[in-house]
Amino acid sequence: MVEIKEVYSKMYQRSLADDMHKYCTEDDLRNILLSLIKEWNLDEEPKPQLTLLPEIVYHPTVVTSPNFVAENDANTVKEELGKSKNAVVDLLTTRTKEQRQEIGEAYKKKENEELLDTLIREFGDESKDMFTVLIQTGKSDAEMIHEAMEGIGTREHILIDILCRHNVQEIEKIKTEYKNTYNKEMEEAVGKETSGDLNELLLRLIKCERVESDSVDMKQVENDANELHKAGEGKAGTDESQFIEIFSTRSFGHLKLIFEQYQKISGKTIEESIQNEFSGDVEGAFMALVSYSNDPLSYHVTRLGETIKEDQPVFCKMVVERSEVDMVEIKELYQKTNLRSLADDIREQYTDDVKNILLALIKEWTAEEREEEKTIPLPAAVVYHPTVIAVQDFAVENDVNAIKNNLGTDKDAIIGLLTTRSKVQRHGISEAYQKQESKALQEQLVIELGPTSQNILTLLVQSPKSDAERLHEAMEGFGTKEEILIDILCRRTKEEVAIIKTNYKNAHGKELQEMIEKETGGDFQTLLVELIKCEREEKDVIYPKEVRQDASDLHQAGEKTSGTDESQFINIFTSRGLPHLKMMFEHYKTIAGKTIEESIEKEFSGEIQTALLTMVSYINDPLTSHVTKLNKTIKDDVDTFSRIIIDRSEVDMVEIKEQYVQAHKKTLADDIKEHFKEEDVRNILLALIKEWVPEKQPTIPADSPVVYHATVVSPDKFVEEDDVNDLKKHLGSSKNSIITLLTSRTKEQRKKISEAYQSKENSKLEEKLDTEFDKETEDLVSVLMQPSQTDAEKLHGAMEGFGTKEDVLINVLCRRTQQEITVIKEQYKKQYEKDLDTMIEKETGGDLEKLFIEILKCERDEKDVTYPNQVERDAIDLFEAGEKKSGTDESKFVHIFSKRSFPHLKMMFEQYKKTSGKTIEESVKSEFTGDTEAAFMTLVSYVQNPLTSHVSKLNSTIKDDSKMFYQLIVERSEIDMVEIKNLYKTTHEVTLADDIRKHYTGDTKNILLALIKEWDPEKEVNDSTIYFTSTH
Repeated sequence: MVEIKEVYSKMYQRSLADDMHKYCTEDDLRNILLSLIKEWNLDEEPKPQLTLLPEIVYHPTVVTSPNFVAENDANTVKEELGKSKNAVVDLLTTRTKEQRQEIGEAYKKKENEELLDTLIREFGDESKDMFTVLIQTGKSDAEMIHEAMEGIGTREHILIDILCRHNVQEIEKIKTEYKNTYNKEMEEAVGKETSGDLNELLLRLIKCERVESDSVDMKQVENDANELHKAGEGKAGTDESQFIEIFSTRSFGHLKLIFEQYQKISGKTIEESIQNEFSGDVEGAFMALVSYSNDPLSYHVTRLGETIKEDQPVFCKMVVERSEVDMVEIKELYQKTNLRSLADDIREQYTDDVKNILLALIKEWTAEEREEEKTIPLPAAVVYHPTVIAVQDFAVENDVNAIKNNLGTDKDAIIGLLTTRSKVQRHGISEAYQKQESKALQEQLVIELGPTSQNILTLLVQSPKSDAERLHEAMEGFGTKEEILIDILCRRTKEEVAIIKTNYKNAHGKELQEMIEKETGGDFQTLLVELIKCEREEKDVIYPKEVRQDASDLHQAGEKTSGTDESQFINIFTSRGLPHLKMMFEHYKTIAGKTIEESIEKEFSGEIQTALLTMVSYINDPLTSHVTKLNKTIKDDVDTFSRIIIDRSEVDMVEIKEQYVQAHKKTLADDIKEHFKEEDVRNILLALIKEWVPEKQPTIPADSPVVYHATVVSPDKFVEEDDVNDLKKHLGSSKNSIITLLTSRTKEQRKKISEAYQSKENSKLEEKLDTEFDKETEDLVSVLMQPSQTDAEKLHGAMEGFGTKEDVLINVLCRRTQQEITVIKEQYKKQYEKDLDTMIEKETGGDLEKLFIEILKCERDEKDVTYPNQVERDAIDLFEAGEKKSGTDESKFVHIFSKRSFPHLKMMFEQYKKTSGKTIEESVKSEFTGDTEAAFMTLVSYVQNPLTSHVSKLNSTIKDDSKMFYQLIVERSEIDMVEIKNLYKTTHEVTLADDIRKHYTGDTKNILLALIKEWDPEKEVNDSTIYFTSTH
């Protein structure tokens, strides 16, 4: 060959190798030939160009349960069996296959019984297949392959289904299990039970020659596509071996790309060519491989659709398996493919427990489906909020004198007083006035406010009528006011009706039922009498089955029958609990296609219709009837409107106002302003609903300024040169004298001493002190001798460089008065030639930024009085902006916290607790997070007691942040250390001095104690000696 190559080159003027490169296009053939003639350099051969396959992320519906303890779950299953099937299903369908098997093992160990047997016994035989795959994963793939070949005939579709949709690792596991279980090679068994091309394909798949890779060689893809075309459509007959070779050795991602390339080459899909070239089971096997390679999800969706009706064990097994892999995507594709959800198909094909387990596994088990067994807890009691609250420490004589003083001079003050007292308190004022002046307060007020206000003033100051009195008046004399009977008896709880009956008997010597029977008739009478019997069920839970039954019974008694069975309506309306009835009304609409109100309007008339509709309205939402009545009477029945306002202002007016604007797209206050033109009547109504503040409202003087006391004060006579001389004298001889001198000078004076020492000795005093004291004292000496950092400098440092120290911004801006903020802004602008507002906007964001900007505007109201009405209004506004609504109106919090004076805020926080039932701190934590929460909490703490935050910071840093602790001690020793020491002891039940002795020793301890005036040099030395005696 060496000589041949030489002659070839001379004859053709080119090398043999060059011609091989030119004419041999198939890579492997060319490389072999070149290698034989020693012209193949492996290093020079181009490397295959690999393309990375896209990563596909799938989402399961069943994930590993955290904090899993098999024994605990086994105990729970044992406890719930026989009580709640749903609880068992909930538990098992939220654990993975491995976790369920561990539960089964733990259960067997404890109960000496297979969990599967227990479950089948409790749930019934129809659930056997389901629990078999759930607990034991059902038949393994190895078992299914064995059964497919056992006996007469072979079920090739099972072999195809398993071997054509598993990767190499999974098939290896199946082979191992098969060998261990049946003591024979799976390849041998399949080879014996199949034949022809199917036999060849399956055996190649079992050999596990498939290359599993996340990348492909696109040139190889093109070659493979060409080879398939040549082996099929491109020739007469079919080269089955080529198909088998490629389909059994290429990765699924590689195959998918081959199929795409194949269509470009042949003009046909690979599926069309397979159908042309193959038939029978081998066609099915190739088609399964194509389907699984193209889209594994489509394959699963198809198989689920095929087995859901005909093969329950396989369907259940697939659901269990895929729930831990890709069920989220399978559900989506199932819906697109079948135009029906997988959940709906499960509901159609399966019932009871099997249905529930399947739905739970795919996370489609609805609340209504769970209700079949579970009871529903009663909803939490609704908390309502008044706008008029009885005044604490009510002194009737003071109020009478206030009214007398304002008569003829300030009617707004009189309105403001009366509308902030409860009904009972107003009646007490009226009686006391009558006693003092021998005149009716009502008459005097009419003179003051004008005759148009007579009716509302009568309602405002008269003795509040009980429900029993109103019922008596409604039935007294000629005719009966049925609307009053309805308004009271159809809108009260069983307990409230029982009290009314007792009060009626005591006041009038008659049974209420007797009078109702005398004054009413027909179905209306029957309804009221049943309500008065107080036989309404008051269960702790709601039973969904009973709810559905009652809804069905009402539908049957009305819409589904000729005429109306009134007794059924009356029985259900008067004997069922109110939460039960509310749920029943919702279910009624589902089965009847109508609301319960529509059916009542159709089936009843007159008073009985009004009574039933009133009950429905009250049960669905007690506020609705008040809102409707207010809107209905505001124009045409002023007295009724005024009575409702007065009554509800002490019960639930906050919620009524909110619902009014939702129902009528305008506020109750705006409607009052529109319809009541007489100023005083309008103001009374607005004041009752807390939408009017009188111009001259009562005020409370602000607390006297708090006087704080320092432990370090400037000496009467200070000459820095004298102190420098004293220090030089004591350096090296008396540390205690040095400590005494430095801790009895202010920070500013220590700075001057340091400068004078530097000037005189040409060395730094701080460095000299470091050599004088313990090494551990260096940080404290540094804090002691360094000049104070201004707030402007602190803020600049917090925003300088990478990242922002929000805690520093909060500590400064949320703990300064308006005057101090003004000074900080001026210093910042002068020192850094930038506006502080601009820097804050640049370095912060969100609600924290808004709060800081509003604080920096310096618009806080710094009056020397507080206005109780405004305090109460702000408390209600904060409640409505947070706890009372879904979400949070952050702007309301920002506005009030940044605009109101500190004394006002302190009083408002106390009022807020009365209004909401929670402290302002609890609500801030509930409504805010992160730095915004910290800012509001700092403001609250500072407003309530500025010292509290210092005490808390000292306690939290004494052990873990000594430098911060030193800074606080040095700083506060010149301001309020006397008060801080007192509060520290009250808060932590240990003195600050004792805590310092506990955590610090030597010179550090002595300096700190000296700064807080708790250091006796001689005693501290003796204590140290005693403390260390045991070590001598």
